[in-house]
Amino acid sequence: MTLRLNHPVVPVLLLALVAVLPYTRGLAYPFVYDDLGSIAENSFLQEPGAWGRVLSGRTLTDPAVPDGRRPAVVATYLLDRALWGLRPAGYHAGNLLLHAGCALLFYGLLRRLTGGRFIPFGAALLFALHPVNVEAVQSPAFREDLLVGLFGLAFLLAACRRDAWGWLAVPLLALALLSKESAVAFVPLLGWVWLCFPEARPGRARMAGMGGAAAALALGAAVLWWASGSVQALRGGPDGVGLAFPRNLWTAPALWLMALRRLALPWPLLVDHVVDPVDSWLALPFLAGWAVWAGWIAAAFALRRRAPDLALALGWMLLAFLPVSNVVPLFNPFAERYLHLLAPGAGLLAAGLLARAPSPRTRAVLLAALAAAGAALILARLPDWSSNEALWRKTLEQEPRSARAHTWVALDLKHRGAVGEARRLLEEADRLNPQDTSALINLAVLAGQEGDLASAVERLREATRRRPDKADGWWNLAVALHQLGREEEAAEAVRRTLEADPRHPAARAVTAPAAE
Repeated sequence: MTLRLNHPVVPVLLLALVAVLPYTRGLAYPFVYDDLGSIAENSFLQEPGAWGRVLSGRTLTDPAVPDGRRPAVVATYLLDRALWGLRPAGYHAGNLLLHAGCALLFYGLLRRLTGGRFIPFGAALLFALHPVNVEAVQSPAFREDLLVGLFGLAFLLAACRRDAWGWLAVPLLALALLSKESAVAFVPLLGWVWLCFPEARPGRARMAGMGGAAAALALGAAVLWWASGSVQALRGGPDGVGLAFPRNLWTAPALWLMALRRLALPWPLLVDHVVDPVDSWLALPFLAGWAVWAGWIAAAFALRRRAPDLALALGWMLLAFLPVSNVVPLFNPFAERYLHLLAPGAGLLAAGLLARAPSPRTRAVLLAALAAAGAALILARLPDWSSNEALWRKTLEQEPRSARAHTWVALDLKHRGAVGEARRLLEEADRLNPQDTSALINLAVLAGQEGDLASAVERLREATRRRPDKADGWWNLAVALHQLGREEEAAEAVRRTLEADPRHPAARAVTAPAAE
C-alpha cells in the first residue's frame, strides 16, 4: 500500500515529525533549573498516597506540594516516575509528545474552521517550530504550558462540533484549568472563534449551555485558587521580582510589546528576563503598549468578516496574553514559556499573510524559509539546556542584571573550587535583589564551611527575617546553631523548617527519632 503525497494523513505525519525532530538532541540532557525542585528533589512523588491525594484534589489546597494547585501536571509526573524513575529522557520524551499533540490539535482546529489546507498546515508548522517554545518543550518542570495548550486546543476543537461529542469540551476545559491558571483564556477565545467563524457555532442552545458551563468552570477555578492562596502574587510576592500594584497595571502594556518582540524576533532566548517596571501611565512604554493594543483590537474587528483567519490570529494572541499580562501579578512577570499559548496565534498570523502571496510557489518558498529559520534557532538554543552551567552562564552573559543567573553560576563555581569568585557573584546577586534569600543563604553556607559560624548565623537570621516561609533558611540556621551547641535554638529552627515545608526530608529525619 502506497501513501500519496496529497493523502490527508501526510500533513499529520509530517507535522508530528517536524514538531519532535529538532528537539531529539535534548532527550539526552539532564534535569536542570526547576526540574530539580519539581521532579528530582520532589519528595511528594515518592509518597505512597500521592496518587490518591492528586486524584481527590487534596493537593489543590496544600501549598507544600510542588505544583499542587495543578494536579493534572503532578499526575503526569507521577506517571513518569512510575515509568522512568528519575531518568530524564522519559520526561523529555513526554514533553515532545505533548508538543506534537498541540501542533496536531491546532492543525485539526484550523482545518475545521477554514476548510483549507495551506493555512492550517502552515500555521501549525510555524507554531511547532517557533523557538519561543524551547523553554516549555525542553523543561519537564514547565510541562503545564504544554498541557494547558493540549487540553485547551482539544476544548476548542470539541466546542466546534455539532454532535453529542461536542460536550466533551466541558471536561477538557476542566483538565486545562487543572493544568494551569492561564487556561481561563480559552473561555473568551471560544467566543472569538465563534464570532470569526459563524459556521463553527453549534446552535444557540448548545452555545448558551456550553458557554455558561465554561464560564462557570473558570469562575469556580478562580474561587478555588483564591481560597487556596495560590493566585500567584496577587496577595504579595516577597521575592522582589513580582510587580506590586499599581506597577503591574502600568507595566502590562510594556509586557505586551515584549511578547510581540519575542514572537516576531525570537533571539536571543533566555530563562530569566529582568523586567523594568513602569511607574506611571504617562510613561512611554505604557502609552506605546496601549497604542498597539488599540490598533490590534481595531484590526481584529475590522478583519473579522473579510479575513477571519487573520482576525482569529490577532484575537488569539491578545486573549492568550491576558492571563500573563500581570493584571493579576505573577511571581515571575515575564517568561518565554508564557508565550506558548500566544505562539499558535503568531503562526496563524504568519500563515494567513503568506496565503495572500501572489503564487503558490512563492508562499511555499516563504513558508519553508520561515520553518527552516525556526528549526535552526531551536537547534542553536537547545545546547544551552545541556547543563545548569551552560544555561545560566548564557543567561548571565545575555542578562547581567539577573540575580538568579549570578546565584546559579556561583554555585557552579563553588562546586569547581573557585570559592572567591563564587562569593563575589553571590554578593552581587544579593545586591541585585535584596528581597530574595537564595544568595544570602549560600553566602551563609560558605561562611559556615570556612568555620565562621557566627557570620553564618547572622546571615541566616537575616534570611529567615526576609523570607520566614522559606524552609532552606530555617534548616541551614538549625545546622549552624547545632554546630555551635545551641540545641534549644536549633530545635526551634527545625520546627520552623517543618512549618514552612512539612515534607522537608532532612528536618523530618531529625525529628523522627524524637517522635518515636
